[in-house]
Amino acid sequence: VPDHRYGRETMDHSVGGATSPVVPAYHDACVTALVPALLEGSAAPTWLPAKVLQARQILLLVLDGLGWLQLRDRTEVAPTLTDMAGGPITTVAPSTTAAALTSISTGLPPGEHGMVGYRIAVGGSSGPPHGE
Repeated sequence: VPDHRYGRETMDHSVGGATSPVVPAYHDACVTALVPALLEGSAAPTWLPAKVLQARQILLLVLDGLGWLQLRDRTEVAPTLTDMAGGPITTVAPSTTAAALTSISTGLPPGEHGMVGYRIAVGGSSGPPHGE
């Protein structure tokens, strides 16, 4: 794609014109609801793409850091992905990869599954890991 620009200055970080932070929608359109929505087979959420609802088999592809707005605004870069796009969903807080992937896998927010970052104090250490 000859004219792709992904610098900070070209990205719109707002949702619907809002400039405030996006709060996780844990009981609605959130990564915590992905696997449960796919497995339950009950009333499907409106944010799931129609093609997913009609499929016999589903592959869940996680592209870490690719936001719905980025994908929506650059349909020419990834037409197959944008064709499958449903509605926007939120990630978890904190929005680390470790927390988000664990939430996708378990269907739980980080406060419940406990994986909030990459470092864990092991043993009786009361200070930061590795003397930092």
